[in-house]
Amino acid sequence: MATVNLKAFKFRYWVLAFPDIVKPIGGVKQLHRVCEIISSSGRDCILVQDSDDFHPGWFHSNVKTTSKDNFLRLNMSPDTDIVILPETYLPAISTILNPDIPKIVFNQNASYSFGLDNLSFSKPSAVIRAYNDKSIYQIWCVSHHDRDLLVRGFNLSIDRVKLITNALDLPEFTQSASKKKQILYMPRKNYKDTCIVSALFGQNEISNRWKLLPLHGLHHSEVISLMRQSLVYFSFGSPEGFGLPVAEAMACGCAVVGYTGLGGRELFNSLYSRPVSFQVECGDWLKFITSLSEFDLQLSAFQRDTLNKLEKNSLYVIEKYSFNNMSSDVLLSLQQLELSLHGNHY
Repeated sequence: MATVNLKAFKFRYWVLAFPDIVKPIGGVKQLHRVCEIISSSGRDCILVQDSDDFHPGWFHSNVKTTSKDNFLRLNMSPDTDIVILPETYLPAISTILNPDIPKIVFNQNASYSFGLDNLSFSKPSAVIRAYNDKSIYQIWCVSHHDRDLLVRGFNLSIDRVKLITNALDLPEFTQSASKKKQILYMPRKNYKDTCIVSALFGQNEISNRWKLLPLHGLHHSEVISLMRQSLVYFSFGSPEGFGLPVAEAMACGCAVVGYTGLGGRELFNSLYSRPVSFQVECGDWLKFITSLSEFDLQLSAFQRDTLNKLEKNSLYVIEKYSFNNMSSDVLLSLQQLELSLHGNHY
Protein backbone atom coordinates (compact mmCIF):
# COMPACT_ATOMS: atom_id res chain seq x y z
CA MET A 1 0.00 0.00 0.00
CA ALA A 2 1.36 3.43 -0.94
CA THR A 3 2.38 5.77 1.88
CA VAL A 4 0.22 8.88 2.15
CA ASN A 5 2.11 12.15 2.55
CA LEU A 6 0.19 13.88 5.34
CA LYS A 7 2.23 17.06 4.83
CA ALA A 8 0.44 17.52 1.53
CA PHE A 9 -2.75 18.37 3.41
CA LYS A 10 -1.64 20.24 6.52
CA PHE A 11 -4.18 21.30 9.12
CA ARG A 12 -4.06 23.97 11.81
CA TYR A 13 -5.05 22.78 15.25
CA TRP A 14 -6.73 25.06 17.81
CA VAL A 15 -6.85 23.91 21.44
CA LEU A 16 -9.51 25.83 23.40
CA ALA A 17 -8.36 26.60 26.97
CA PHE A 18 -10.40 29.59 28.12
CA PRO A 19 -11.38 31.08 30.55
CA ASP A 20 -7.99 31.98 32.02
CA ILE A 21 -7.76 30.29 35.43
CA VAL A 22 -4.82 30.72 37.81
CA LYS A 23 -5.71 28.07 40.41
CA PRO A 24 -4.23 24.60 39.79
CA ILE A 25 -6.50 22.49 37.59
CA GLY A 26 -4.91 19.36 36.13
CA GLY A 27 -7.08 19.43 33.01
CA VAL A 28 -5.65 22.78 31.96
CA LYS A 29 -2.11 21.43 32.22
CA GLN A 30 -3.06 18.48 30.01
CA LEU A 31 -4.45 20.85 27.35
CA HIS A 32 -1.00 22.48 27.26
CA ARG A 33 0.59 19.03 26.96
CA VAL A 34 -1.65 18.12 24.01
CA CYS A 35 -0.66 21.37 22.29
CA GLU A 36 3.02 20.60 22.92
CA ILE A 37 2.68 17.09 21.48
CA ILE A 38 0.95 18.29 18.32
CA SER A 39 3.47 21.11 17.81
CA SER A 40 6.44 18.77 18.33
CA SER A 41 5.15 16.60 15.46
CA GLY A 42 5.59 19.50 13.03
CA ARG A 43 1.93 20.41 12.93
CA ASP A 44 0.71 23.94 13.55
CA CYS A 45 -1.07 24.09 16.93
CA ILE A 46 -2.27 27.15 18.85
CA LEU A 47 -3.68 27.32 22.39
CA VAL A 48 -6.67 29.68 22.62
CA GLN A 49 -6.98 31.69 25.86
CA ASP A 50 -8.84 34.80 27.01
CA SER A 51 -5.53 36.65 26.79
CA ASP A 52 -2.77 35.53 24.46
CA ASP A 53 -0.03 36.23 27.03
CA PHE A 54 -1.69 34.40 29.94
CA HIS A 55 -0.06 31.43 31.68
CA PRO A 56 -1.49 29.67 34.79
CA GLY A 57 1.95 29.88 36.39
CA TRP A 58 1.88 26.67 38.43
CA PHE A 59 3.51 24.45 35.78
CA HIS A 60 5.96 24.89 32.90
CA SER A 61 4.95 24.87 29.25
CA ASN A 62 5.93 26.53 26.01
CA VAL A 63 3.16 26.67 23.43
CA LYS A 64 1.97 29.07 20.76
CA THR A 65 -1.05 31.06 22.01
CA THR A 66 -3.70 33.47 20.77
CA SER A 67 -6.61 35.30 22.37
CA LYS A 68 -10.22 34.15 22.19
CA ASP A 69 -11.17 37.43 20.44
CA ASN A 70 -8.58 36.83 17.72
CA PHE A 71 -9.68 33.22 17.37
CA LEU A 72 -13.36 34.13 16.97
CA ARG A 73 -12.50 36.65 14.25
CA LEU A 74 -10.70 34.05 12.16
CA ASN A 75 -12.13 32.93 8.86
CA MET A 76 -11.61 29.23 9.46
CA SER A 77 -12.10 26.54 6.85
CA PRO A 78 -12.99 22.84 7.28
CA ASP A 79 -10.22 22.13 4.76
CA THR A 80 -7.50 23.57 6.96
CA ASP A 81 -8.68 23.91 10.58
CA ILE A 82 -9.43 21.44 13.38
CA VAL A 83 -10.60 22.50 16.85
CA ILE A 84 -9.89 20.54 20.06
CA LEU A 85 -12.26 21.50 22.86
CA PRO A 86 -12.99 20.33 26.43
CA GLU A 87 -16.21 18.45 27.21
CA THR A 88 -17.48 21.44 29.21
CA TYR A 89 -17.82 23.48 25.99
CA LEU A 90 -20.40 21.17 24.40
CA PRO A 91 -23.51 23.22 25.32
CA ALA A 92 -22.03 26.23 23.50
CA ILE A 93 -20.51 24.38 20.57
CA SER A 94 -23.00 25.66 18.00
CA THR A 95 -22.78 29.29 19.13
CA ILE A 96 -19.00 29.76 19.27
CA LEU A 97 -17.83 27.64 16.34
CA ASN A 98 -18.54 27.24 12.66
CA PRO A 99 -20.66 24.07 12.50
CA ASP A 100 -18.63 22.75 9.56
CA ILE A 101 -15.24 22.90 11.30
CA PRO A 102 -13.99 19.40 12.30
CA LYS A 103 -13.80 19.01 16.06
CA ILE A 104 -12.23 16.75 18.67
CA VAL A 105 -13.75 16.68 22.15
CA PHE A 106 -10.96 16.13 24.69
CA ASN A 107 -13.07 14.61 27.45
CA GLN A 108 -11.00 14.54 30.64
CA ASN A 109 -14.05 13.87 32.83
CA ALA A 110 -17.17 12.44 31.23
CA SER A 111 -19.35 13.59 34.13
CA TYR A 112 -18.46 17.22 33.34
CA SER A 113 -20.27 16.84 30.02
CA PHE A 114 -23.45 17.42 32.02
CA GLY A 115 -22.12 20.47 33.89
CA LEU A 116 -19.62 21.24 36.62
CA ASP A 117 -22.01 21.08 39.58
CA ASN A 118 -25.43 19.82 40.69
CA LEU A 119 -27.02 23.27 40.62
CA SER A 120 -26.53 24.03 36.94
CA PHE A 121 -26.41 21.00 34.69
CA SER A 122 -27.33 20.40 31.08
CA LYS A 123 -30.25 18.17 30.13
CA PRO A 124 -28.70 14.68 29.78
CA SER A 125 -30.50 13.78 26.56
CA ALA A 126 -29.31 17.05 24.97
CA VAL A 127 -25.70 16.32 25.99
CA ILE A 128 -25.80 12.85 24.43
CA ARG A 129 -27.24 14.34 21.22
CA ALA A 130 -24.43 16.93 21.21
CA TYR A 131 -21.83 14.17 21.15
CA ASN A 132 -23.43 12.87 17.96
CA ASP A 133 -22.89 16.19 16.16
CA LYS A 134 -21.54 15.35 12.71
CA SER A 135 -18.68 17.84 13.09
CA ILE A 136 -17.26 15.91 16.10
CA TYR A 137 -14.97 13.40 14.43
CA GLN A 138 -13.30 12.07 17.58
CA ILE A 139 -13.83 12.02 21.34
CA TRP A 140 -10.69 11.56 23.43
CA CYS A 141 -10.96 10.24 26.98
CA VAL A 142 -8.37 9.39 29.63
CA SER A 143 -9.70 6.32 31.48
CA HIS A 144 -11.27 2.96 30.75
CA HIS A 145 -14.28 3.91 32.87
CA ASP A 146 -15.03 7.02 30.81
CA ARG A 147 -14.50 5.18 27.53
CA ASP A 148 -17.07 2.58 28.60
CA LEU A 149 -19.52 5.32 29.60
CA LEU A 150 -19.15 7.06 26.24
CA VAL A 151 -19.31 3.90 24.13
CA ARG A 152 -21.81 1.77 26.05
CA GLY A 153 -23.75 4.52 27.84
CA PHE A 154 -23.85 7.28 25.21
CA ASN A 155 -23.92 4.61 22.45
CA LEU A 156 -21.07 6.27 20.55
CA SER A 157 -19.10 4.35 17.94
CA ILE A 158 -15.94 2.89 19.44
CA ASP A 159 -14.08 4.08 16.33
CA ARG A 160 -14.79 7.70 17.37
CA VAL A 161 -13.81 7.27 21.03
CA LYS A 162 -10.04 7.23 21.57
CA LEU A 163 -8.35 6.29 24.85
CA ILE A 164 -5.48 8.73 25.41
CA THR A 165 -2.83 7.97 28.04
CA ASN A 166 -2.91 10.66 30.74
CA ALA A 167 0.76 11.50 31.09
CA LEU A 168 2.68 12.50 34.20
CA ASP A 169 5.51 15.02 34.12
CA LEU A 170 8.13 12.29 34.38
CA PRO A 171 11.38 14.29 34.73
CA GLU A 172 10.32 15.42 38.20
CA PHE A 173 9.53 11.94 39.50
CA THR A 174 12.22 10.15 41.48
CA GLN A 175 12.00 8.32 44.77
CA SER A 176 13.01 10.20 47.89
CA ALA A 177 15.54 8.48 50.14
CA SER A 178 13.71 9.72 53.23
CA LYS A 179 9.94 9.42 53.67
CA LYS A 180 8.00 11.15 56.44
CA LYS A 181 4.86 10.00 58.24
CA GLN A 182 3.02 12.70 56.38
CA ILE A 183 -0.41 12.64 54.70
CA LEU A 184 -1.21 15.01 51.85
CA TYR A 185 -4.61 16.00 50.46
CA MET A 186 -6.19 18.64 48.22
CA PRO A 187 -8.84 20.77 50.01
CA ARG A 188 -10.51 21.80 46.74
CA LYS A 189 -11.60 18.20 46.12
CA ASN A 190 -14.96 17.72 47.95
CA TYR A 191 -14.16 20.32 50.59
CA LYS A 192 -16.83 19.15 53.05
CA ASP A 193 -15.37 15.64 53.06
CA THR A 194 -11.85 16.95 53.63
CA CYS A 195 -13.03 18.98 56.65
CA ILE A 196 -14.83 16.01 58.21
CA VAL A 197 -11.93 13.60 57.70
CA SER A 198 -9.47 16.18 59.06
CA ALA A 199 -11.61 16.53 62.20
CA LEU A 200 -11.83 12.74 62.64
CA PHE A 201 -8.08 12.47 62.18
CA GLY A 202 -7.54 15.06 64.91
CA GLN A 203 -9.65 13.01 67.33
CA ASN A 204 -7.73 9.78 66.71
CA GLU A 205 -4.54 8.80 68.55
CA ILE A 206 -2.85 8.15 65.18
CA SER A 207 -2.58 11.93 64.78
CA ASN A 208 0.22 11.76 67.37
CA ARG A 209 2.36 9.83 64.88
CA TRP A 210 1.24 11.29 61.55
CA LYS A 211 0.97 14.83 60.15
CA LEU A 212 -1.87 15.90 57.84
CA LEU A 213 -0.95 18.58 55.28
CA PRO A 214 -3.20 20.35 52.74
CA LEU A 215 -1.89 21.06 49.23
CA HIS A 216 -3.13 24.51 48.35
CA GLY A 217 -1.83 27.33 46.12
CA LEU A 218 1.44 25.57 45.32
CA HIS A 219 3.45 25.36 42.11
CA HIS A 220 3.31 21.92 40.56
CA SER A 221 6.98 21.27 41.38
CA GLU A 222 6.29 22.07 45.05
CA VAL A 223 3.42 19.57 45.12
CA ILE A 224 5.68 16.91 43.63
CA SER A 225 8.43 17.67 46.14
CA LEU A 226 6.00 17.21 49.05
CA MET A 227 4.66 13.98 47.55
CA ARG A 228 8.19 12.60 47.31
CA GLN A 229 8.72 13.33 51.00
CA SER A 230 5.39 11.85 52.16
CA LEU A 231 4.12 8.31 52.73
CA VAL A 232 0.36 8.76 52.22
CA TYR A 233 -2.03 10.68 49.97
CA PHE A 234 -5.73 11.08 50.83
CA SER A 235 -7.85 11.16 47.64
CA PHE A 236 -11.13 13.10 47.84
CA GLY A 237 -11.74 13.60 44.11
CA SER A 238 -15.08 12.26 42.86
CA PRO A 239 -16.19 12.02 40.17
CA GLU A 240 -12.89 12.01 38.30
CA GLY A 241 -12.14 11.34 34.66
CA PHE A 242 -8.84 9.78 35.67
CA GLY A 243 -7.40 11.08 38.94
CA LEU A 244 -4.14 12.76 37.98
CA PRO A 245 -3.18 13.67 41.59
CA VAL A 246 -3.62 10.00 42.58
CA ALA A 247 -1.32 8.90 39.74
CA GLU A 248 1.22 11.56 40.69
CA ALA A 249 1.14 10.49 44.35
CA MET A 250 1.65 6.85 43.41
CA ALA A 251 4.50 7.78 41.08
CA CYS A 252 6.13 9.61 43.99
CA GLY A 253 5.95 6.49 46.17
CA CYS A 254 2.86 7.32 48.26
CA ALA A 255 0.26 4.89 49.52
CA VAL A 256 -3.18 6.20 48.52
CA VAL A 257 -6.30 6.14 50.67
CA GLY A 258 -9.62 7.42 49.36
CA TYR A 259 -12.04 7.81 46.50
CA THR A 260 -11.25 6.32 43.09
CA GLY A 261 -13.51 8.87 41.43
CA LEU A 262 -14.50 5.95 39.12
CA GLY A 263 -11.99 7.03 36.48
CA GLY A 264 -9.20 6.19 38.90
CA ARG A 265 -10.23 2.58 39.43
CA GLU A 266 -7.48 1.41 37.11
CA LEU A 267 -4.94 3.16 39.34
CA PHE A 268 -6.20 1.50 42.53
CA ASN A 269 -6.80 -1.92 40.97
CA SER A 270 -3.48 -2.66 39.28
CA LEU A 271 -1.49 -5.65 40.53
CA TYR A 272 1.22 -3.35 41.93
CA SER A 273 -1.16 -0.86 43.50
CA ARG A 274 -3.47 -3.15 45.46
CA PRO A 275 -1.09 -3.88 48.39
CA VAL A 276 -0.57 -0.15 49.05
CA SER A 277 -3.92 1.36 48.01
CA PHE A 278 -7.10 1.57 50.06
CA GLN A 279 -10.36 2.32 48.24
CA VAL A 280 -12.97 4.29 50.16
CA GLU A 281 -16.61 4.67 49.13
CA CYS A 282 -17.77 8.27 48.87
CA GLY A 283 -18.91 9.49 52.27
CA ASP A 284 -17.28 6.66 54.24
CA TRP A 285 -15.18 9.15 56.18
CA LEU A 286 -14.23 6.74 58.98
CA LYS A 287 -12.57 4.40 56.49
CA PHE A 288 -9.92 7.06 55.80
CA ILE A 289 -8.86 6.72 59.44
CA THR A 290 -9.15 2.93 59.69
CA SER A 291 -7.25 2.47 56.39
CA LEU A 292 -4.52 4.81 57.60
CA SER A 293 -4.29 2.77 60.81
CA GLU A 294 -4.03 -0.43 58.76
CA PHE A 295 -1.21 1.04 56.67
CA ASP A 296 0.50 2.34 59.81
CA LEU A 297 0.53 -1.20 61.27
CA GLN A 298 1.75 -2.63 57.97
CA LEU A 299 4.56 -0.09 57.85
CA SER A 300 5.61 -0.78 61.45
CA ALA A 301 5.64 -4.57 61.06
CA PHE A 302 7.03 -4.85 57.52
CA GLN A 303 8.75 -1.55 56.77
CA ARG A 304 11.23 -2.73 54.13
CA ASP A 305 8.63 -4.86 52.32
CA THR A 306 6.08 -2.01 52.37
CA LEU A 307 8.57 0.50 50.99
CA ASN A 308 9.54 -1.97 48.26
CA LYS A 309 5.86 -2.32 47.29
CA LEU A 310 5.52 1.46 47.11
CA GLU A 311 8.58 1.63 44.85
CA LYS A 312 7.31 -1.13 42.54
CA ASN A 313 3.97 0.65 42.18
CA SER A 314 5.80 3.91 41.50
CA LEU A 315 7.83 2.35 38.68
CA TYR A 316 4.70 0.77 37.18
CA VAL A 317 2.75 4.05 37.15
CA ILE A 318 5.70 6.01 35.73
CA GLU A 319 6.14 3.53 32.88
CA LYS A 320 2.44 3.19 32.03
CA TYR A 321 1.42 6.86 32.20
CA SER A 322 4.37 8.29 30.31
CA PHE A 323 4.60 11.29 28.03
CA ASN A 324 5.82 8.99 25.23
CA ASN A 325 2.67 6.87 25.53
CA MET A 326 0.46 9.96 25.54
CA SER A 327 2.28 11.33 22.48
CA SER A 328 1.83 8.04 20.61
CA ASP A 329 -1.90 7.95 21.37
CA VAL A 330 -2.48 11.58 20.37
CA LEU A 331 -0.49 11.40 17.14
CA LEU A 332 -2.05 8.10 16.05
CA SER A 333 -5.52 9.58 16.59
CA LEU A 334 -4.60 12.67 14.57
CA GLN A 335 -3.19 10.58 11.75
CA GLN A 336 -6.43 8.60 11.56
CA LEU A 337 -8.46 11.82 11.57
CA GLU A 338 -6.32 13.49 8.90
CA LEU A 339 -6.57 10.47 6.62
CA SER A 340 -10.33 10.50 7.07
CA LEU A 341 -10.62 14.23 6.33
CA HIS A 342 -8.27 13.89 3.37
CA GLY A 343 -10.61 11.33 1.85
CA ASN A 344 -13.59 13.63 2.43
CA HIS A 345 -11.89 16.66 0.92
CA TYR A 346 -10.45 15.06 -2.15
